[in-house]
Amino acid sequence: MKVLLILCIQEYVQEVRNLLKNLDIPMFSEIDMEGFKRKKDQDQIDRWFSGENTERASKLILCIQTERVVDEVMQAVQHVNQTLQERAQFPIHAYQLTIEEYI
Repeated sequence: MKVLLILCIQEYVQEVRNLLKNLDIPMFSEIDMEGFKRKKDQDQIDRWFSGENTERASKLILCIQTERVVDEVMQAVQHVNQTLQERAQFPIHAYQLTIEEYI
């Protein structure tokens, strides 16, 4: 089992929902977030935030799925980011975490 985290700006939420629907993911949670960037940061962190001083309404989408399904979502997010030029400033971010144990 894997935990899938997807972070996107508010403008892309419906697109992410559609992506999850198309991949037959019936259950997920959404958390409203406000992202802030106030100054230029280190290289690793710069890829997370846009290149400008800004604040953006965002969503964190969370679900638990099999490794196969999570891999499909990761590939789909990568494809969406590569095909749409406007994603360069605000790409959709996806992360997977392994569940080692649960009760």
